[in-house]
Amino acid sequence: MAPNYKEPTVLKLAQYLRRECSSDLEKIRAFYIWITNNVHYDTECHFSGRSRPVDALTVMKCKVSVCEGYANLFAELCNCSNIHAKIIPGFAKGFGHTPAKRFNYRGSINHTWNAVYVDDEWHFMECTWGAGYIDKNKRFVWRYNENYFLPDPETMIFTHFPYFDPEVDESKLWQLLPKSIDLKTFNLNIKPTNKSLEWGIEYESHKSAVIDCAKELVVKFKTDLVKLCDTSVYLMDIDGNMLQHHAIVLNGPYDNAFKAIIRPPKVGGYSVKLFATTSPDNKVLSLINEYFVRCREIERRLDPYPEYYGYYGPVHGYLDFGISKGADIRPFYEVHDGFIDLLIPVDYDVDVTARLTYSHGEIPNMDDFVMIQAIPKSMVVNVKFPKSGYYKLTLSFKNDKGNYREAINCLINCVRPSKPCYPYPKTLRHARELKCHLIQPLSQILPCNKNITIKITCENMIAVMVRKHKFKRIGKKYWDFTFETPNMGERIVIYGLDEEDHRMPLYEFITA
Repeated sequence: MAPNYKEPTVLKLAQYLRRECSSDLEKIRAFYIWITNNVHYDTECHFSGRSRPVDALTVMKCKVSVCEGYANLFAELCNCSNIHAKIIPGFAKGFGHTPAKRFNYRGSINHTWNAVYVDDEWHFMECTWGAGYIDKNKRFVWRYNENYFLPDPETMIFTHFPYFDPEVDESKLWQLLPKSIDLKTFNLNIKPTNKSLEWGIEYESHKSAVIDCAKELVVKFKTDLVKLCDTSVYLMDIDGNMLQHHAIVLNGPYDNAFKAIIRPPKVGGYSVKLFATTSPDNKVLSLINEYFVRCREIERRLDPYPEYYGYYGPVHGYLDFGISKGADIRPFYEVHDGFIDLLIPVDYDVDVTARLTYSHGEIPNMDDFVMIQAIPKSMVVNVKFPKSGYYKLTLSFKNDKGNYREAINCLINCVRPSKPCYPYPKTLRHARELKCHLIQPLSQILPCNKNITIKITCENMIAVMVRKHKFKRIGKKYWDFTFETPNMGERIVIYGLDEEDHRMPLYEFITA
């Protein structure tokens, strides 16, 4: 807190704030912290167009102002301390800015900030944005932000463009860049949000906020600074309609690298928004970037994606569920023969459930087209696809508290479905407990009155029984035998037998 002088001056405030400072850097930091924590942004003037005095003394006393007042007060505090500071007018991508908006030299500047000379070079200082932000209800929210204390010019140029009207060439010098950019480039640049800057997110594929695309757009982003626990992409048309069946996020090729895939359904303009969070418990994601996309051509046959707002791939903390480190779990698979078998190594016995979602709507008994088998040190996930198109496969693992939590989400594109495509046999509890692996048959529906070959591997049982016939194993863990199925509509159960001939139901079929 500054001293409560009866008639305070900016000089006295500067003297108070720098009283324990031993360098110019410490002084300007004290000025920045005081301003950002004491001066409230004047949203009333900002949105009404009315004006109040913005001189340094008035701002210090009233503790409310627009950006010009913040910049004037910081500059005067520096001036009172023999520190060179400059007030910089220009264009900024602040509240309400969209990638489709364009600044031009004929228009009015909309923001003011500072440059300060310290440690033998010029640096930026952005007190207004460091104090907080304007929310969607047009209210100022006080939120101290360290990112705007001496921000990097390479980052600042994404959102701040200096312009001393009409001196275009002189203005470029105050970009503080080795190579300046023009206003057209500034207009096209992305506008990283505060969270994007805080989390060190890099946009590898598209640094322009306006993108022209044909058929498909892939936006790649990553960070080495924090762990992103969840990400999402929203696609909206120019009328604000959500088109979530046409946008996805894939995790890979390593943990903190992502790519958003957008396939617009029509030619025209779209808004693409990227969201993320660093908290595994936070279901509300923060906006990190926004693009305006102009699509000039679309796919002739455009299959929708399943509606899903997270990313495809292993979830944050998936190794805690017993999945082995280094497991090859991809976010996306493409199959051409109607089925896929996924082998997932595990460190210990796991309890898993599966859910299969089809992008074109419901398929009866959809989950019966997934079969999970436990084998030593691994689990096998067998999936069949009765129709072509995109599917979302979700695997949920039982945790220490007895609750099932999502651990893996995969997107699978089936180019050609299985024909005919019957559900898998019902896998019963003992099959998982004994770590049985059914190799053949992998259909719940068996033809009646036919000879059927059964192939099973298991190390934890002595014999197999089908319709009161016992079959001995080959070697230590393999069964390969044939039996005749009964009449139509009858149930068939394969049992495992232990040393005391106890029957343990493994798999269930029905004849047709």
